[in-house]
Amino acid sequence: MTSIIDSAADYADEAVVEVFNMLRVGASSHSRLKTNEKNAQFDIGKKVILTGWWVQHKYSGGGMEINYQRRSELTALDKVFHMLDGKGVPGGYNSPLIDAINTSSGTGETDFFIFCACSNGNLHITFKRLDLVSKINAIAGNGTMLKGKR
Repeated sequence: MTSIIDSAADYADEAVVEVFNMLRVGASSHSRLKTNEKNAQFDIGKKVILTGWWVQHKYSGGGMEINYQRRSELTALDKVFHMLDGKGVPGGYNSPLIDAINTSSGTGETDFFIFCACSNGNLHITFKRLDLVSKINAIAGNGTMLKGKR
């Protein structure tokens, strides 16, 4: 029987592939916006535009916040970047990206992302660490980088 510790690399690879599929063009409900079109269908590029009500105006106090139904997907994105950077998975209910968006007036940045939350519900994310984007592309391409089978 395989223990949870023995399966950790498999879980990590699955998390990376899940985030990759969320972000790449044509893999989900994201429309084929111009910025996304520059990126190949099989790679994540420097910037993605997530469409489909990722953010919304706060009901009170102004500013923007993450749509509750998208929280888990953005948490997964942030956790994968932290994991690949060797910082470990951030604790807490929200991730640093969600906290930054929820406390912003619509634009801002974290250690890994520059974001712009738009009134139409779209979320523009520019990746600051392209080395980590390359790791995501590599892992999703063969699914074995974290398992040590490079």
